[in-house]
Amino acid sequence: MPRASLFLLLTVLVAGHAASLRANPPVAQENLSRGPMVQLTTRSSAVLVWRTVGPTIPLVRYGTSAADLDRVVLPVQMAIRVSPELAAPPELPRLSQAPPNTYQYEAYFSGLSEDTVYYYGIFDGDDLLSGCSEEFHFRTQPARDTARPLRFWVVGDSGTGTPPQIAAFNAMTQFVANEGPPLDAFLHLGDMAYNSGLDGEFQTKFFDIYASLLRNTVTWPTMGNHEGRSSSGLLGIGPYYDAFVLPRNGEAGGVPSGSEAFYSFDLGPIHFVCLNSHDEERSQVGRMATWLLNDLTQNDSDWLIAFWHHPPYTRG
Repeated sequence: MPRASLFLLLTVLVAGHAASLRANPPVAQENLSRGPMVQLTTRSSAVLVWRTVGPTIPLVRYGTSAADLDRVVLPVQMAIRVSPELAAPPELPRLSQAPPNTYQYEAYFSGLSEDTVYYYGIFDGDDLLSGCSEEFHFRTQPARDTARPLRFWVVGDSGTGTPPQIAAFNAMTQFVANEGPPLDAFLHLGDMAYNSGLDGEFQTKFFDIYASLLRNTVTWPTMGNHEGRSSSGLLGIGPYYDAFVLPRNGEAGGVPSGSEAFYSFDLGPIHFVCLNSHDEERSQVGRMATWLLNDLTQNDSDWLIAFWHHPPYTRG
């Protein structure tokens, strides 16, 4: 279907079915293959990423009440990437690895209120793929002077797909449910998909296991050496970079790094710095060190947290 016709059809669907979608969302379809996952939240924006088997007419409805999703993200506000074998227009970006007939959608939300919970539903035209319940939401970042406590789950070397990984996740989930408040972010310190960070390993050892967390909690990752077996931080390509949308242009605060392999972001009174300890040059005159110096020089947040994969000391 030509792109213009697709947008016209979607406009008709939105106008004709908006009320019925909010009142009686149809049953979810089976072609959702990954996600949804919350990415790159700021005080006024967010990104939502998901995959389907085959093309869809992508639409996200959202709002501050799960019972009234009164706003919409249209295809013109999305980036679309497809699996390598598809005969698609050359301007459509390709995933480096993905199962055949995969479409990845990255929906960009803007004009949001700070420190606010938004609920969402993902649709294929008027068919619900996922969401439209209390569990499917994201929260924008709080103001710098927020007085509320902030909570993070920080994990590294988790991607084994074994019972201990699942037990640790279940224990955290139960603790947060019992103690509150909910998580403000999920920080992953790398090695999230053993053994080689392949697309299929990401699916079974990260996305499938953490699905209930990823759909409502923003993830900020760094690349480990196992992801580095199939992804390149220097080039910004591979399954790791297919999976995440990260702030290379200073979208979430800090100095633009020009790379998704190392970046910074603000969350309330905290400035976070993510470094690439796997395959980036670490000399004092390298691009990462030069950027880091500029970022730290301009930072005046109350708290500074830096994270990367490799420890300064290791028993290995």
